[in-house]
Amino acid sequence: MKSLVVCLVGIMVISALPLWAADAATVTVEGWIVDDICKASNANPNGKACTLKCHNDGAKLVLYTEQDKKVYQLDSQEQAEAHVGYVRISGKLDGEKLAIEEIESVKYRRSKP
Repeated sequence: MKSLVVCLVGIMVISALPLWAADAATVTVEGWIVDDICKASNANPNGKACTLKCHNDGAKLVLYTEQDKKVYQLDSQEQAEAHVGYVRISGKLDGEKLAIEEIESVKYRRSKP
């Protein structure tokens, strides 16, 4: 009987694994790659130099979205550093963490209030 219970629990755990892995949603978002110190104050065409300076001094690069004023943590600092400015990122979003799958610099379009 004990081995049957252990077997059933094992089957339940294994069958639930795909549900746990599905927590991260695939999204495409546009926004500014900025440093996590200055954030929104560098979310403009003139903020690149300050963002890179802060990053070189140890700040993390993040994605700031103007429309909803959210900050997303980025998994690849190297990819983010190569695209500081306004970007479109596709990737897996898990809470406030964004795993970059594709990133491209795009022309800035001011969002409507």
